[in-house]
Amino acid sequence: NKWTGVSISGSSSYIYLSALNSYLYQYLTNDETFLITQANADISDWVDVTCSDNGLAYAVAKNGFVWKGVKGVWTVSYSLKLRWSSVSTNFIGTFIFASASSDQIYLSSNYGYSWAISYANTNLWNSLSVNNDGIVYAGDKLGRIYRSNRGI
Repeated sequence: NKWTGVSISGSSSYIYLSALNSYLYQYLTNDETFLITQANADISDWVDVTCSDNGLAYAVAKNGFVWKGVKGVWTVSYSLKLRWSSVSTNFIGTFIFASASSDQIYLSSNYGYSWAISYANTNLWNSLSVNNDGIVYAGDKLGRIYRSNRGI
């Protein structure tokens, strides 16, 4: 597999992996095995994945959708067809940030039910991460790193 993302919850109870030309995987720590958690035949190019301490997971795919996973059931959370580059959630899964290449950074503050632009500056975003205080760190393809001025 060509792995594109890995996310481990703070308690290490949940581990998710994303891959190009493949599936989303969840590592079952008790069984020490990988389980295909999203095997949608129409989506095989997963760009990134993130998970919270309570098991909520979010993933971005090359088809332009943001997906939400709850107990192995995946649904579309956001259908704005962008070239997503990264996704990150806070520790309880309430706040989700997603960056799009050559576009902006988007935020959902309600478990992925609605989305809005969080940072309107258009950059070549490569990756981002949010900490438990809601501070976002983002990197672009030119090697620059950005930090949000305030938390969520």
